[in-house]
Amino acid sequence: MSYQYKVKKKKTSLSGELQYKFYASPKASGTINTDQVAKEIEDATTFTKSDVLGAIAALTAVIERRIKNGYSVKLNGLGTFSLSVTSEGFTDAAKCTPHKVKAGKICLRADSKLKKSIEGTVFERDIYEQRYIDSLKKKKPATKLK
Repeated sequence: MSYQYKVKKKKTSLSGELQYKFYASPKASGTINTDQVAKEIEDATTFTKSDVLGAIAALTAVIERRIKNGYSVKLNGLGTFSLSVTSEGFTDAAKCTPHKVKAGKICLRADSKLKKSIEGTVFERDIYEQRYIDSLKKKKPATKLK
């Protein structure tokens, strides 16, 4: 199985002048939900689907509680969950008070083992995008009338 991607045109001005370049962009094959994950784990282990769902619910609660209390949560083989914070900018550090700080995002920094596991991923251009490109190549350029 391969990972599909699309090609997107993006503006860039690294050299000082505005240019357009084409970059690969991920195209997800879909999203699997908690029940599907639990079923796959059930099929691969001695845990029941209910056991797995209970463990996922408990893990979520632990991560939420620990992050709210200033901890990062490292799950070996998966990664480290942490909280990003944000605030408006201030000209005086004393004005950056606790009630002006907001939780940003919950971040997941992938474990090195997980990162390493994706080496060798096979990529394939999105088939529908490729068909469209191929159809454009087959079209003949318009001729000028005299």
